[in-house]
Amino acid sequence: MRGAWRAHARTDAWSRLAVQRQGQPDRQVETGAETFPARATVTSAAERRRLWEHHIAEIPAFADYERMTEREIPVITLERVPAK
Repeated sequence: MRGAWRAHARTDAWSRLAVQRQGQPDRQVETGAETFPARATVTSAAERRRLWEHHIAEIPAFADYERMTEREIPVITLERVPAK
């Protein structure tokens, strides 16, 4: 997941919440008709760069977003976890 928010000067609300609550990383994820528990983790610098480059290869417009803002766009991984 990327918190690009179209190169806005601030990070989008969901990404800010994920960063602020790293001690409470569990989330409910909805994709299509499926809902499942997941753990959100803000990536390290090296992992962020690797995932970001992969994402830019898939959707080149995101390279423009990075150039258009002074902030580092967060990359957050979501890992499915067992239901409680």
